[in-house]
Amino acid sequence: MAELLWGLTTKVSLIFLVIFIFSSTKIFMKIIHNRKFTLRDKIIASMVFGFMGIIGTYSGIPYMGAIVNNRMIGVVFGGLIGGPFVGVLSGLIAGGHRFLIDMGGFTALSCGVSTAVEGLIAGLISPYFFRSKNRVVFGFLTGIITETVQMMIILLIAKPFADAFSLVSVISFPMVLTNSIGIALMIIIYENMIKINDMQGAFRSEQALRIARETMKYLRMGLTIEASQNVVRIIRDIAKVDAVAITDRERIFAYEGIDSLGFKVGDYIHSSITKQAMEQHIVISSLLNVDLKLKKNKNLSVVIAPLIVNGEAIGSIKLYSFGKTKTSMVDEELASGLAMLFSTQLELSHLDEQKNLLNKAELSVLQAKINPHFLFNALNTIHSLIRIEPNQARDLLVKFSDYFRNNIIHNGCFITLEKELDQVMAYLELEKARFGNRLTVEFDIPEELDIEVPPLIIQPLIENAIKHGIFEHKSSGKVKIMIAAFDTFYKISIEDDGVGIDENIVESIYRMDETTNCIGLLTTHKRLLATYRNNKGLYFETKPGNGTLVSFSISRGEKV
Repeated sequence: MAELLWGLTTKVSLIFLVIFIFSSTKIFMKIIHNRKFTLRDKIIASMVFGFMGIIGTYSGIPYMGAIVNNRMIGVVFGGLIGGPFVGVLSGLIAGGHRFLIDMGGFTALSCGVSTAVEGLIAGLISPYFFRSKNRVVFGFLTGIITETVQMMIILLIAKPFADAFSLVSVISFPMVLTNSIGIALMIIIYENMIKINDMQGAFRSEQALRIARETMKYLRMGLTIEASQNVVRIIRDIAKVDAVAITDRERIFAYEGIDSLGFKVGDYIHSSITKQAMEQHIVISSLLNVDLKLKKNKNLSVVIAPLIVNGEAIGSIKLYSFGKTKTSMVDEELASGLAMLFSTQLELSHLDEQKNLLNKAELSVLQAKINPHFLFNALNTIHSLIRIEPNQARDLLVKFSDYFRNNIIHNGCFITLEKELDQVMAYLELEKARFGNRLTVEFDIPEELDIEVPPLIIQPLIENAIKHGIFEHKSSGKVKIMIAAFDTFYKISIEDDGVGIDENIVESIYRMDETTNCIGLLTTHKRLLATYRNNKGLYFETKPGNGTLVSFSISRGEKV
């Protein structure tokens, strides 16, 4: 028995060699990552674990017309990490081989059947294996159970029973102990590889986050040549790859790496796998064989990930590494992660552009909606003052020109709150000249205003207060402009003592009803919501006959 125990122990090393080789394959990496197998993956894994079982048979020790072996190690291990399909198929491969070969002996059928049963048992308890807190102990106990089942099947099937009993009484202890320890050791190797893979993944994740942080400011500019060139330089420095390229649909947009590859910005894409990655929206890795100036036929691995914006591939990112004999799943994860990050940033850039266009369009609406009556009334007021108050007329004419000049030159960009208030002052000077003492304006504004706002964000509110709140139903009134500075935000309020605003109009603005007559209020409300991340838009406080207070808040530095 001691000789059998030692012999089995020495034979296990061959199985470990096979699992070591298999552990470097992508299928094994999928197992580590807990990814779903395709049918093809399952078949290949089953063949590998079945082959490990066959090695266990051939390396076995002939004894009493049977073979004392390590066949079940690969089969049970495959069932535990691959599930029932892999366990049963690998068991059938290894067990079928044991039954069919000439060295079979009187236990050929029982050993063939027991191997398939062991794979089935391991596959059925696979979910419990992955949920186990101590997988090594779980594997060891699984080995004891499955080998015990094998001994029982030998006793039930092998004939004559006396020979089977004599055989089992001698081989059961060495096989149960050795094979159970073998499974436990395989699981230790498996878990160590998971830890190593996790460490590599964590390292790559940290690299991806660094790259994202460094490239964010460039990608928000969109997929421009300047931005892309900065991005590839950052990726190469941080990821430590030999070359990086970013393409659009047809050409190389940016490249950073050794000149030996011959890539140039502006060259057309000739690689079929790059086009395939973009067309099918998949990450593709490949090994190439390149002829460099200094070293001929040097291995080159490339990972290509598409850049997807709004469901459409607009380009790709390509990572090149020299000297590798295979592509790494970790490199694929890095390329895929970077592509997702960059795609998200490019989508945000597109949204920023759309918001900017929206702001410009809505500003144009406000400019176009400037009341023609205000224009004619202002000109008539200036005209009437030219003879009796020429100095005041001249000042008003300057205010008038400043007002319309500012309306023309602002194209949706942010301006300082001081400049926005200058525009408001010019407007109020014209209105006060028109209405004289019937219009009173009060200000409650702090001395320092360190914030930028969209242009024409306050004036429509004042115009609404004067036109609809006061002079539509009253002969005189007061408008108060208040700005309160808090630690994290400014609150801007326009208050009038007019007739108040109808609640139905307020509701229509909150619903963003385009049919409302208050275009200035609606557009201002929409611009606030579109321009600032957490802004609630306009807030109304009104009572019929007691005036209206319209306010909004802007956080310091909250520009989108």
